[in-house]
Amino acid sequence: MSRYLTNIGNELCFVLQQACKAQPEQFAGYCANLDFWVAEYRHLKSIIEGYETRLCRMQDARDAYLAAGNTRPQNFDDYGNAYQHPRQTSKQTDRNQILESAREHMLQFCDRGLQLGTISTDDYDTITRELTAQHIPHKSI
Repeated sequence: MSRYLTNIGNELCFVLQQACKAQPEQFAGYCANLDFWVAEYRHLKSIIEGYETRLCRMQDARDAYLAAGNTRPQNFDDYGNAYQHPRQTSKQTDRNQILESAREHMLQFCDRGLQLGTISTDDYDTITRELTAQHIPHKSI
């Protein structure tokens, strides 16, 4: 999987998990930045949803650059085909899985915030509605 996507997803999950285990007064500090954590989740979702589009753009840009005669590929396989080209580095199911994990951690974060009174009912309803609407069922391949 794309290292960037994996790192962002894993770090977000780790922080949210740690926050949910924190003492109530520490957790309150995390909740004070609720908009930041929601934005981080949305950023991860955006990266995952835009993966295929970005990959196609990279492939098209590389092909256009080479077609314009700017340079030639430097690395070839045994059959003479260039092998340094943009390629898919993760499966859609893996990307969905990391997003689902982040979604679950965000829901746990919101549940604890509601329980401790550090997240308002309105914020809870708005955020959990968004997270529930974006649910991606697991597909096994």
